[in-house]
Amino acid sequence: MKYKVGGSVRDFYIGVEPKDFDYVVTGMTEEEMVEISDKRVGAKFPVFLIDGDEYAMARREVSTGPGYNDFQIEFDPNVTIEEDLSRRDFTMNSIAISFDDVVVDPFGGVQDIKNRVIRVLGNHDRVFVEDPIRVLRLARFAAQFPAFSIDVDTKELAKSGMLNHATPERVYKEFEKALMSLKPSNFFNTLNEIGHLEHWFPEVFNMIGVPQPVKWHAEGDAYTHTMMVLDAAAKADESFEVRFGALVHDFGKAITPEHKLPSHPGHEKAGVPLVNSFCKRLKVPNKVETIGKFVAEYHMHVHNVQKLNPKTFLKMWDIFKRHHFYVIDVVASVAFYDNEGRLPYLPNYGNSGFFVDMMERIEDADNMTRMYSSDELSKMKPERIINERRKMLIKDITDIKSNIIDNHSMFR
Repeated sequence: MKYKVGGSVRDFYIGVEPKDFDYVVTGMTEEEMVEISDKRVGAKFPVFLIDGDEYAMARREVSTGPGYNDFQIEFDPNVTIEEDLSRRDFTMNSIAISFDDVVVDPFGGVQDIKNRVIRVLGNHDRVFVEDPIRVLRLARFAAQFPAFSIDVDTKELAKSGMLNHATPERVYKEFEKALMSLKPSNFFNTLNEIGHLEHWFPEVFNMIGVPQPVKWHAEGDAYTHTMMVLDAAAKADESFEVRFGALVHDFGKAITPEHKLPSHPGHEKAGVPLVNSFCKRLKVPNKVETIGKFVAEYHMHVHNVQKLNPKTFLKMWDIFKRHHFYVIDVVASVAFYDNEGRLPYLPNYGNSGFFVDMMERIEDADNMTRMYSSDELSKMKPERIINERRKMLIKDITDIKSNIIDNHSMFR
């Protein structure tokens, strides 16, 4: 018998478009599956490719330790669909629909979806111990389905999870999905509520309770502000890079010396090493790490863009131009949501557009052939070219800035 299982079935009942489809087969031997499939693709347990879709053989799993790989796996034609569903994590993920539309729901997942409840499967008091990543999955589902609430007993059981046994690769995978969810703040709020935020995300945890100037941040501490910025980016359906930048942009506020609070002078550069530590711990891709560091260090430049002098613009441009222009757009976008995620916010905030416009125009102006021919440049010493370029661009930046301000009433 063939069944649809997992997230696609859950999403069907929730009423969202399924993205991934998982299939399980019962009552067949591995040899029989080989005969009807294109090839076997499962390494640890039998999964077969049939007409482009992956079909797993129903299996039982018995925990033999605290790690993700500490399981004894059993599969044979006698394993029922109910047994296969029983090894899953939450009731909403433990529903199957046969190819002739018979619903198999032994744990009440459909009713929990109707009631908008996230509930751990059955009475598995070891479900979070057997696989600690399920703690992160619970928090991620809270972010993915913000209209759902977590069952009280489930929340209590999740406190037993041992996240120190999770691997960075699996943590990052859940983290990435959480940031791309409808309300990413629920991921961090849930982890904090059940006592698991600090282990993998100490930079986020350390922002809790850090005061900010009430004049600019009446919303509360640095953590509350960061969550509001992150949710604002998610509401606008921003890219992962922008959401990541929103999360890390104020890491430096957590280490502001106490005597300087509630202000945070220098928090931009102070945050860069913290972004680096965060990325190394979670094995964040290099491109994302680079963007996060730029956002941390330069987001305040966007807020202060009208006050920056030409020399600062030139120095910043020379740093940015070594990277893809996309980094500039991300920094500007995070600054925009940085404004959206505070109280009071500026309703006509235009500094992000100003910043991007400046960078684009400086890029266009950064061409020495406007003043010298290629032959003349070839005869110049490098030092002179550097000095001539500097003088040219400082003058151009002054003119560009004045032109932008003159043509945008919101900057006057």
